[in-house]
Amino acid sequence: MGIARTTVGINRFFEDFASGKPGRRAFANFLIVAAGIQLVLMGLLLAFGADMKWAGVAGGGFIGLTLLFLMLVRHEYLYLLGFIAGHTIFYGRFPNQLGMRVLNAVGPAEFLFFLAFVAGLIYWYGHKDRPSVPFSLWIPALILFLYAAGYTLVGYFFYERTDNALEQATGWMYFTLALPTYLCLTTGRSWKAFFVVIFGALMIGALFSMMLEVGVGESLINRTGYGGLGFRTWGDLSVKTNMLGTTVVGTLLAIIVAAFAKRTVWKTAGVAATLAGLVIIFLDRGRIHYAGLGAAIVFLLFFLPTLNRWRVLYYGALSVILGVVIIVFVGGNLEDKAVSALEKAQERIELAQGKAVQVDPGLTLRYYRNREAEAIFLQNPLIGGGPGIRFGYEFDWTILQNVPITQLDNSFLYPLAVGGLIGLGLILFTYTAMIIVTVRAMIRLRNPLHKALAFVPLGSFMFMAICSWVTWWLVDRFHVAAFAVMVGVAVALVRHEEVHGSETPVVNF
Repeated sequence: MGIARTTVGINRFFEDFASGKPGRRAFANFLIVAAGIQLVLMGLLLAFGADMKWAGVAGGGFIGLTLLFLMLVRHEYLYLLGFIAGHTIFYGRFPNQLGMRVLNAVGPAEFLFFLAFVAGLIYWYGHKDRPSVPFSLWIPALILFLYAAGYTLVGYFFYERTDNALEQATGWMYFTLALPTYLCLTTGRSWKAFFVVIFGALMIGALFSMMLEVGVGESLINRTGYGGLGFRTWGDLSVKTNMLGTTVVGTLLAIIVAAFAKRTVWKTAGVAATLAGLVIIFLDRGRIHYAGLGAAIVFLLFFLPTLNRWRVLYYGALSVILGVVIIVFVGGNLEDKAVSALEKAQERIELAQGKAVQVDPGLTLRYYRNREAEAIFLQNPLIGGGPGIRFGYEFDWTILQNVPITQLDNSFLYPLAVGGLIGLGLILFTYTAMIIVTVRAMIRLRNPLHKALAFVPLGSFMFMAICSWVTWWLVDRFHVAAFAVMVGVAVALVRHEEVHGSETPVVNF
């Protein structure tokens, strides 16, 4: 009874915050002032050369008070901050550069997601007209989360794996992001901010990609964990894009907004974000990525009404022509770099044709590693090779030493070798459940804009499925996260139509 009374009291406390009672607002104002004092104190300590330890204490106090304020007032912002910090611009590696990640898996982004989920769950539970949550949205994801968490703990405590080998299972946990996405968006207070975050990430990512392409600010961008130069097949150096999952779903979202937008600001944002996403994929120069995104876009066009479809084609052709005109007009180094990038992309496509594939050293290397994975799976077909398995070693030229190979470029053999039939079965079960709940959402939605937006997770899955035979994207945490987020979006759209009707769009585009 005591626990029940405490829970009800917490619910009422949060509900009072949502309704803006004067006493609660005063407490929120106090938190803002206290956080501001902490920030000023940290600045003074740094300015007067005080011990960094005390500046860190002041900074920690500021962060703590800010997080508490957001949990009490706008937990959706915690979710958006987590998405920015770990799954868009910084790709989750920037905190690692500062020594703030655990096993390259748990960091500030995951902490923010957890706080947003807890606060969102309390907010949701405290409302009498709270939306129902489909079981297929969270039950399979929860089962897979528990399995992956147990797998990781076994690897850490019993196999003593403390390197990046445990990344093999962490990606399987990110299906659970569908639930906090749903809880945050069904408040109806953060739809616009959600689109702004996605589009902003695409534009900054495209800027980073172009800067790396022309050799400007490489060290600074590398410190964000976003990019860098990675060796491609045949010794081609190209931009190493680290936010492909967000890029794919963001590009599809931007195309939809450009197709439906009537307001100039959103029309411009949609077109700009679409071009930014295409730039990121183009400069990544992954042959299979071109095919995957192209197929997803073609299928998306079939889900658009005829007028909107022609609008997308018109804006696309006009933007390409305008871009070419600008490059030719500026000329000089810009034109040379653009031509060079185009030639490199053409070479990548040519390597996928005819006999070139047969002598592609990258594919040859994948073939031998796949055979190793098959052998590991056949030894333990039910549970796989166990936590933190390695597929050999390779020489890392950046640190001049051998490092373990912990990932495999095949989305099916990889989880089979790691978790056996149980692991792969749970992954496919979760994907199937989330695809079903997405299709059901599309069937229930009446607004053409909402139907198109609900297609995005299916487009994301299509991209991953096409790439799955030569990548591990189906189990990569950032691709899984992008897919799960959009599943949450699709289900939240159904709730929006239930409350506001199908004539009212989630954002006044």
